[in-house]
Amino acid sequence: MLTLVNDLVKMLSLFYPVSKEVRAFLLANCRLRKAAKGEYLLVPGEVCDRYFFIHQGAVRAFIREGGKEVTTWISATNEIATSIYSMREKRPSMEYIQAICESVLLELDADKLEELFQKFPETNIIIRRLLTAYYQDAEIRSFIARIPSAEARCQFFLKTYPDKALLAPKKYIASFLGIREETLSRVMNKRK
Repeated sequence: MLTLVNDLVKMLSLFYPVSKEVRAFLLANCRLRKAAKGEYLLVPGEVCDRYFFIHQGAVRAFIREGGKEVTTWISATNEIATSIYSMREKRPSMEYIQAICESVLLELDADKLEELFQKFPETNIIIRRLLTAYYQDAEIRSFIARIPSAEARCQFFLKTYPDKALLAPKKYIASFLGIREETLSRVMNKRK
């Protein structure tokens, strides 16, 4: 558990120095969760009340539309995943969050994160900078969705997210890009 919290602190320290007291708080309040491939961390109808730090592995969010699964985002090692809408609004989630490979996660309850902000004001700087990075990532996802050419979307994804391209199954990447898996395979094979 100590190693996982140290890795979380190392990631957070990229945004602002993390004190020993914050490290101790995280150690006392984070829980280890091992998720099997295909395991759901959240399903529609549940209110999301926790954050997941991905120590190892990858997760995706998706919705079901017209009998199809549509991947909305993919997060991997050293990233944080949650359903922001559900958590902030305290409303039932509209999406699934699912492990797409064997994953090792740290969970932190939302109320404990709020307590962290209250006790340690420097964590507000970290979260602001972290949210800026995640907003930037959301902007990139929005940009990808608007690229008219399927091949150009693939190329942009592969260039921007090479780590996710290696971890995530092609069917989820194709779903995220709004293309057929065969098209993704063809583009990936061209790059080799």
